[in-house]
Amino acid sequence: MGLPIVLAAISTFVGISSAKKQHDASAASAKAAEEAGILQARQYASEMFLMKSQAIAKSNQRIEEMNRAESQNIAAFSAMGRDDRSVDAFLKRNRELAGQDIANIATASVLEEAKYRTQASMAYVYGQNAAAGIRAQGSINLLSNISSIAKSLPPLFATSPITSTQAITNKMTSDNTF
Repeated sequence: MGLPIVLAAISTFVGISSAKKQHDASAASAKAAEEAGILQARQYASEMFLMKSQAIAKSNQRIEEMNRAESQNIAAFSAMGRDDRSVDAFLKRNRELAGQDIANIATASVLEEAKYRTQASMAYVYGQNAAAGIRAQGSINLLSNISSIAKSLPPLFATSPITSTQAITNKMTSDNTF
């Protein structure tokens, strides 16, 4: 009688240990999914800042081009001896076009920033949700494994008082100790 109890205890211990290791592996997987979401969100944020700096550089380049073209046009008009309202209108129109280009660059930058912010938020939330799902599944698996272990326990180790009492009664009547 002692050997079956020892084997049942060892089997129970191994089963619980295995269930715990599986649960710990799920927890590690959940943490990895959460960290992956955070890293992906940071990557999108980095790309957003890079895009913004590129937009600023593009705007500055357009202003430099406008200033260079204006200087060349003023020099060309001066060489031709022209300094009238048509020259002023021409220069003004070039400034307006450059201003529109810069405004378009700024608008595109705002739209791209919104896109990257949305992607970063979605990546973060996706990582959090994936981690929560993995944790929930790990907990469900742990409870299911413990339930299976409890169901496979011999009657002497059963958790129900009726079953334990019945097992003791059956043992006593089979040994004729009454």
